[in-house]
Amino acid sequence: MTLTWELTLLVLAAALAHATWNVLVKISDDKVAAMAGMLIPGVLMGMAALPFVPVPDPASWPYLAASVVLHNVYFALVVAGYRAGDLSLVYPVARGSAPAVIALLAWLFVDEALGFWSWVGLFLASLGIGALAMGGGRAGRPSVRSVTLALVTGLLIAAYTLVDGIGMRASDAPYGYIAWAFAMWGVVFAGGTVLVLRRSPFGSSRRYWTTATASGLLSTFAYGIILYALAAGPMAEVSALRESSVLFAAVIGAVRLNESFGSGRILAASAIVIGLIMLKLHL
Repeated sequence: MTLTWELTLLVLAAALAHATWNVLVKISDDKVAAMAGMLIPGVLMGMAALPFVPVPDPASWPYLAASVVLHNVYFALVVAGYRAGDLSLVYPVARGSAPAVIALLAWLFVDEALGFWSWVGLFLASLGIGALAMGGGRAGRPSVRSVTLALVTGLLIAAYTLVDGIGMRASDAPYGYIAWAFAMWGVVFAGGTVLVLRRSPFGSSRRYWTTATASGLLSTFAYGIILYALAAGPMAEVSALRESSVLFAAVIGAVRLNESFGSGRILAASAIVIGLIMLKLHL
């Protein structure tokens, strides 16, 4: 398999879509409602698919339950992170730290050796994350809360990535696992919002529904394209290229959202992207 120009453009479009739905959550007046709305298409598609996909093997059910918990904590952290800090800080740190954590865990516990260029990539990604956490080109240091939330979000991404990977292998029915996961993530998030916040997770204004619909469609588009690209092209290259969403988010936040501009922040995000590409391609 080769990464064709058409597939490259599709993956870049998916990366931009992923960054954009995060922008919509960030700019929303009601971030909880925007996040809940983003999950609606996944819930509907998951429920619609359930009658047509096999039931996952019971061995995968603990992983599925863990996935639901981890994803909902992740959704809550994304909301909290965007309340506390800039998109061009929180998104790159969160998305960039996850693959670095996974690579380290694989090296420590699975005995997956990292070559020289993988270590260089890990160093670059860590350097970029550290630069953002220490300031990344803006006047003054970002709050400890925003950096902490972004790093913990990255840990959650790493955790649910590993759990879902093991769960889908144990399920003997990957599409069934995905359908149940999609259906349950949003339902549990909505129910948790009612129980914890004592209010509906859904806003009532036209602006909310416009934002929710747009973010949900973008999220669904991004995930669908990535699944197609992983099936149609080389997995390592596709997985590496999707990390360009980190750079898209940094540029959008700095240029379009009028966040404290700094070429240093974009350079730091670029270092993260280059480092992650090296890690995922095992150069």
